[in-house]
Amino acid sequence: MSGAATLYVYYRVQAADAPALTAAVRELQAGWQAALPGLACTLSQRADNPAGSLTLMETYSHAAGLAPQWQLQIEQVARERLAGWIIGTRQVEVFVPCA
Repeated sequence: MSGAATLYVYYRVQAADAPALTAAVRELQAGWQAALPGLACTLSQRADNPAGSLTLMETYSHAAGLAPQWQLQIEQVARERLAGWIIGTRQVEVFVPCA
């Protein structure tokens, strides 16, 4: 896997839990950005969510590439800290630029 990888993570939450989950994700992302300057993090929600639940997506990238150990750390910590809010599982995908 290339060092230029971008990590995409998506999952569902109850709409009522979204404010608490969003705050927790933003706190995690701020910590990772402090530990890895230049890390770009986003948190988005799907535009056409069904009533009662939301699909959220986190992305992580770095101009120098997101090393596999960072990918693993981000996912392990988030999986532990956010588990109480997630419906089902966090879906993790890694993409690299086309040649």
